[in-house]
Amino acid sequence: MKKYVVIIGFTLFLLITNIIGCIENNEEIIDNKDKLIGTWIAIEYPSDPTLENNTLELNWTFYNNGSVSQQAKILNSDNKSYPVIFIKYELNDNLLCMYIINSNNTICYDYKISNNGKELNLKHESGANIVFYKQ
Repeated sequence: MKKYVVIIGFTLFLLITNIIGCIENNEEIIDNKDKLIGTWIAIEYPSDPTLENNTLELNWTFYNNGSVSQQAKILNSDNKSYPVIFIKYELNDNLLCMYIINSNNTICYDYKISNNGKELNLKHESGANIVFYKQ
């Protein structure tokens, strides 16, 4: 009988621990989504030879409805801007995934929001890193 009480007690402990962990993780995702809302800018120095001696400014704006607008601008040349595109995004654990509308293309980054919500660090599985700063 004691054996069953110990097994049931241990099972309940694991179940409660998992539920609390899921709630805390969900609260962190909600908190991160709130921090993510707004406009972020990154300055990149592309390794692409066609963009040599140019700087790329990335401007991403995240909205409450799960969409993000993205625009790129080439600096140091003719300041050419590319059209704004809108895509859907989703936060899952430590991943920021973006879904291109009317396409099956998805890109995911490991993300970290730091510096009191003012810095967004993205790392792609290819090893590419982008650091955005909140405006």
